[in-house]
Amino acid sequence: MIKLYSAEAARACDEQAASRLGFSGAVMMENAGRNATDVLLDKFPGIDEACILAGPGNNGGDGFVIARHLLIRGIHPTVILAFPKERCKGDAALNLTVARRCGIPILSSREMSDEEIGEIVSKSDLVVDALLGTGSSGPPRGEVGRLIRLSSKARRVAAVDIPSGIDASTGAVMAEAVRADLTVTMLIPKVGLFVMPGADYAGEVAVVDIGVPLESLSLPAAEVNAIERFDIARMLPPRPMGMHKGDRGCVAIVGGSSVYKGAPLLAALGALRGGAGIVLSVLPEEISTPLAVALPEAIILPAPSREGGLVQEAWDSVIVPWSKRIDALVIGPGIGRGEGAMALVRRIWDEWRGPMVVDADALYCLSQAEELCRRDNVILTPHEGEAARLLDSDASSVGNARLAAVRALAERYGPALLKGPRTLICDGRQTAVILEGHQALSVPGSGDVLSGLVGAFMAMRLSPYEAGVVGAHIHGRVGSILYEEGGFDGHLAREIAGHIPQAIEELRCV
Repeated sequence: MIKLYSAEAARACDEQAASRLGFSGAVMMENAGRNATDVLLDKFPGIDEACILAGPGNNGGDGFVIARHLLIRGIHPTVILAFPKERCKGDAALNLTVARRCGIPILSSREMSDEEIGEIVSKSDLVVDALLGTGSSGPPRGEVGRLIRLSSKARRVAAVDIPSGIDASTGAVMAEAVRADLTVTMLIPKVGLFVMPGADYAGEVAVVDIGVPLESLSLPAAEVNAIERFDIARMLPPRPMGMHKGDRGCVAIVGGSSVYKGAPLLAALGALRGGAGIVLSVLPEEISTPLAVALPEAIILPAPSREGGLVQEAWDSVIVPWSKRIDALVIGPGIGRGEGAMALVRRIWDEWRGPMVVDADALYCLSQAEELCRRDNVILTPHEGEAARLLDSDASSVGNARLAAVRALAERYGPALLKGPRTLICDGRQTAVILEGHQALSVPGSGDVLSGLVGAFMAMRLSPYEAGVVGAHIHGRVGSILYEEGGFDGHLAREIAGHIPQAIEELRCV
């Protein structure tokens, strides 16, 4: 598990190192710049010319140290300042002066045209973004914003601490940002480098020390935990020799309609492939027979319906009689938005007391409901559009503030899993980001498989948070397996389900 910290925590570490341990800012800046240079040359061997885009703060100071250490290694650096040199203060000013005296070309962007800057940037083997650090706030303006835009002409970009224009604490993009191939961050990993959309701008992330032992600092609690496969391996339920199917848990899938017949089938496949012992599929009676033929491993329970969709009576006639057998319920895949479905979702939310996954159009039903009580034993699994509806927002805003969105969902409704690249899970007390994932998963029905998979782990007595973390990691790993086997395109949701056992077995062998 990688513990991720906010910009405030990073500043607190610097302050502790200086006030309590006696480190000078100049020493920490020197260590940061030298160690960052080592990483740059390891990741980008053979470079001859480098351009450092520098701001007036300590981030720029790190850039000046990097320029000097590149010169020591026989590389030709050029520094472009986004500010009048008189604005540079303290340790950064000291290192700017040293760089100038060492013969490093120091240019001012204010005295250069876009063409002149673009020529230097495009011919450099590496551009180093040292414009804005973790202490910046608000959209980049003026010369900083201009240099961010011109950095897009670079062949390769490395960011110092955080790509300029990214919020280090949230991963939000502040109007425009540097898109880096590598980010070298100092002392502790920052949230914004691992949470989307910031993760997409950070590229590969390397953490370097600044000469300060972390053990000597009083670190605050991590804001987010980045989940690794070793963490998942420890969460998997045991498989003793004497177990039987009842020990694996019983999942009930409630969904389907005349329009969306396949969704509950895919959710049931996700649950079965995830290891559930018994899967019940509560379906509109008119579509139950063909689905029973398609998936004989599931128990098909025809339920009252009207105009092709489930109705509230399904609760009393089907779900209640089976309720003592059900360990976890998944509601939503293919259920539609008819009045009957909405009434059934609300009835289940209010009266089903067991663990539950809420997905797809059941989320729409919740967004239209009034006076919902928050629940601790459920997990909502929206994509950004569904999350926006639940939060009275829009998908673009949710996409740029995913961390705030998943926390708001957890506060308002209960534990939540916000789907998408770098899936987030939050239960109101802890937040996780899933590092596994691949574009190969972006196919119809992928989310249905995930809902069934998460339901399987809830039926195995994992908490909603644990089930979400384990299910999302396995789902993400399957995406990578599919890509390795067949590339980006053309995969089917049923193939996602089919590869779940392989991903689980990999974890059991860790």
